[in-house]
Amino acid sequence: MAATIPLRDGAVSLPGPVLWALSLNEGDLVVADLVEGEISQLRFHSYGRRVRSAMESCDHPWPFVEEVLLLLLAAVGPAGGLDLASLGSRNPFHPGEPLLLRAEAGHGEPWFTLERAAGWLALKLEAHALYRLRVEDGFQVLVPEDALWALCLSEGSAVTGKTVLNTLEGWISTEDRPSSELRLEIGQGGALPLPETLREHPRLQPGSGIRFEVHLSGASRGFRLAPDLSDLERVTSSG
Repeated sequence: MAATIPLRDGAVSLPGPVLWALSLNEGDLVVADLVEGEISQLRFHSYGRRVRSAMESCDHPWPFVEEVLLLLLAAVGPAGGLDLASLGSRNPFHPGEPLLLRAEAGHGEPWFTLERAAGWLALKLEAHALYRLRVEDGFQVLVPEDALWALCLSEGSAVTGKTVLNTLEGWISTEDRPSSELRLEIGQGGALPLPETLREHPRLQPGSGIRFEVHLSGASRGFRLAPDLSDLERVTSSG
């Protein structure tokens, strides 16, 4: 995902979808490193994840933990604020200049980078996440709290969508609604009922695994529900 953001008073405000995708909250520490070969690009990783990784790497982790303790740190503040002034002389940016933010949360250790956005046009922020859930009794799926937050949903919220074969595609924004709309309502505890057209599918019965994919693109928010075929894929690939 990528977006252009301003640097004001030595700080940037990380967009909500980035905080969500990288599992960052107010008070979390991030490690800041200059990207090798780039004098004006900073890469940030979760400090807590680095410490846990060091602790789990061997039977005597203290030398590795000690190295992590010496790294350059910044803290996530209220509303996703990140004060780059705490980096001192290692901060390569100037107040007022636009920055390009890139983030990756899908593979390996989540990270994000900041660099000068000179020559870049304003980018629409896009983010996505995959959850592996299960079909509950009553043919419903319990949407995780953070996914509800990212989709701006709560109990009583209505979503529209359509079914394609064994997949439900849903839209939350008023943009790009399908012509044949299907209306569903979020119930207590984030319960999302499966449409009648999907309840006959053998891999969408209560107890079955299901993939819940969240997609954010600018003001548009949507999701996709489909059978979790990971077990079948493993059997196919090994055979």
